[in-house]
Amino acid sequence: MMRWTLAGLVLILSFGEVEGGPLFYSIDVQSGDDELVKVDALTGEVISIGSLGPSVQLEFPSLAVANGRLYLVNPTVAAGPVELLELNPSTGEILSSTQVNLAGNTIPLIEGFDSNGSKLLISYGLTSGGGTGTRSNRVGTLALDGTITDSVTLSASDDLDGIAVDQQGQLFGADASSPNVGSDILTVSLNPPATTLLTTIGSTETDILDLAFTDTGLLFGLDVMGGLVRRIHQIDPATGESLSLVSIDPSRALRGPAFVPEPSALLLALFSLAGVAWRRKRVL
Repeated sequence: MMRWTLAGLVLILSFGEVEGGPLFYSIDVQSGDDELVKVDALTGEVISIGSLGPSVQLEFPSLAVANGRLYLVNPTVAAGPVELLELNPSTGEILSSTQVNLAGNTIPLIEGFDSNGSKLLISYGLTSGGGTGTRSNRVGTLALDGTITDSVTLSASDDLDGIAVDQQGQLFGADASSPNVGSDILTVSLNPPATTLLTTIGSTETDILDLAFTDTGLLFGLDVMGGLVRRIHQIDPATGESLSLVSIDPSRALRGPAFVPEPSALLLALFSLAGVAWRRKRVL
C-alpha cells in the first residue's frame, strides 16, 4: 500500500511541475482587491491565486515562507503599525493577524522580510515618513506572536530595503536609495554588525526593493520602476551583478517575493516518510 501511495504522489508532483523557471509568491497591489499571485522568475508570467479580501489595503507588503507556511508583513511608510499575517497559499485567504512589537511597542516600518527556513527575519526602522528619514538599519527575528527579538542595529547610513538568506545562513541586503545611484547589493554581518558592498546595479531607473533565494540557491530581486515593480533581476550572489533581466506585465504592481518550495524538497520528505514506514514494518 505504501509503495502505491508514494508512486502516485511522485507522479502527481512530476506532472504538476511547471515548465519554465522557479515560481515565487507575490502580492499584486494594482488590482481592486490586493491579490496573491505566483510568478515565473525566468519568464515574468503571472498566475492569479486569490484575493486577500476587500477590507485589506496593502501598501508595501513583503512575503516569506517559514516551515512550509506563507507569511506577510504589511507596513505603511506613512504611519504603521505593522501587522504580521499568515496566508493560505492556495487561496490567498488571511488565516491570522497580529501586530508587530518591539519590547511591547509597535513599530512603524518593516522593509526586508525573509526566513532562514524556520525563523522569520526582518529589516526594520523606528522612524518613517518617506525620504531620507526612512531607514531600515535594524535586523531582528520575528516570532509568530509578532514579537521582535535578537535585534541588531547597523550603522545609521545603512538602509536594507530588502533582505534574503542563503542556504548557508549568509544574509544579503538591497539598498535602493544608494548615494551611488542605482541599487546596492550587500552582504550583511550581524556579529559584528556590518554591511559589505558587492556592487551597485543599474542607474536612476533601477530600484531593487525585494530579494529572495530559491531552494537551489538562485538569487532574484524585484525592480521598482516609477514606483511599481516592472522587472525581475537574477543576481549573482558571489558578485552582486545582475545576470538577466525579465519584464513583468505593466498592468501588475507586484510586491514580495517568496519562492514556492521546490517539488524536490517534497519528494525528499516523502522518501523519508517511506523509510520510516518500512522500518516500522520490519520491526513489526
